[in-house]
Order: sequence, then C-alpha cells, then structure tokens
Amino acid sequence: MSEFELGTWSGRLPEWSNEELSERESAELERALELDAGLREEAELVRRVRASRPEPPADLATRINARLASERRSRGRGWMPGGWRLSTAAVIVLAIGTSVIWRNQGPSVPGPIALDLFDPVAESWLLDDGVIAGGAVLEDLSDEQLTSLLDDLGV
Repeated sequence: MSEFELGTWSGRLPEWSNEELSERESAELERALELDAGLREEAELVRRVRASRPEPPADLATRINARLASERRSRGRGWMPGGWRLSTAAVIVLAIGTSVIWRNQGPSVPGPIALDLFDPVAESWLLDDGVIAGGAVLEDLSDEQLTSLLDDLGV
C-alpha cells in the first residue's frame, strides 16, 4: 500500500470508529493498520477520544420536549398573543390606506407643458445659439474681414 493510500485512511479513522464504513472499506483500513504503525497510533487515539466522550442523560429528550411545551404555553398568555398577526394586519392596513390616498389625490403629473415663446429668456437663448454651439461670431470681425469672408463664400 502506498503512502498516499495510508494517508487517506488517516482521515477516515473517525468514520471507522463510528462503524460508518462499508465492509470492504473497513477491511482495507484493517489491512492498512497492520502495515502502518503511525496509523495504528492514530487509531488508538481516536478510540480513546471516542471512549472518553460523555454520554447524554437518558431523559434528555424528555426534558427538552417538556421545556418546549412549557415555552409554547407561556407564550400564548403573554401581553401580545399572536404578535405576528398584529404586525401582518398593520402592514395590510398601511398598504390599503396608502393606495386609497394615492388614488384620491388625482394625477400628480401636470398636463402638457406650454412654452412661452415670447419669454425674453427663451428669446435670448435662441439668439445666442451660435455662441453656445461654438459658431462663428461675426460681430467682432472688421469690415475688411467681413468683405473677405463674403468674397470667399462667393456672395
């Protein structure tokens, strides 16, 4: 058996001690224990740890069930029985109330937007369009430059 195979059995020792391995795997592990002294030491340690585990009290399940039953009874008589029902009802009332309020307010979007074409701000914006868009500014040109431009344009 190779070192790799012996090393993989080291991780399976807890399953072996709990008798969770198949018969074939258990037989292979027994053969590996015969071949490897280190694996035998680990197996002995696993056996000792398993033997030192305390056993739970025999009546533990009964005590847990009794405690759960008493908790259920005491919760039913608290200051807020069915607390989850109360919070669910509050959420439903809030949802219905909100939808009724929104429905009764009418449309929140105004009608078509009317543009005031005689607004001086809009008019100044339209006149300054060439400056904003990076167009040519003709006001700063001299008469000679304007004449030259007209000649270049063929006008």
